[in-house]
Amino acid sequence: MKITTNITRSDYWDYNKYALFNIPKLRNRFMISNISVPVVLTILLLLFKLPFVFSLCWGIFGGGLACVFSYLNMKKRVMSYPDSKEGILGERTVEINEIGIHQLNSVSQSSYKWSGVRSVEQDEKYIFIFVDSIMAYIIPKRSFGSEGESLEFFRQAQRYLDNCSS
Repeated sequence: MKITTNITRSDYWDYNKYALFNIPKLRNRFMISNISVPVVLTILLLLFKLPFVFSLCWGIFGGGLACVFSYLNMKKRVMSYPDSKEGILGERTVEINEIGIHQLNSVSQSSYKWSGVRSVEQDEKYIFIFVDSIMAYIIPKRSFGSEGESLEFFRQAQRYLDNCSS
């Protein structure tokens, strides 16, 4: 099965959000930072002999602001990519067959055998074919003619992966 798609900044941002909240390694790191920043800030304020309630409130508030700032900074960085960030954004052709997954864009081509693929996942807008713990081929479902075609592509990729591991 072959599909031609166009990856936009929004697609790449959506992938980063998906990875942040669904990949255990990234999710754990994000959660640890969300917990540790308010705790450290509270402890620092207590070291200045400020009242406990005051320190706790400002620790939580300041830590929350730091977490929001970090998230928004990541979004700003991704959304500031030029429309033609070669290799990441732009038009590409993705093909899956019994051998593996193949991608071709204006500056590169890549292939992975199914034995090198970690997982095939999807959400409401995308199909992700993970070839590493955090690297995936992003395939927007809007690239297909219908929801049935995107479902067939997803199921076929899962079959190829399952056949490889059995």
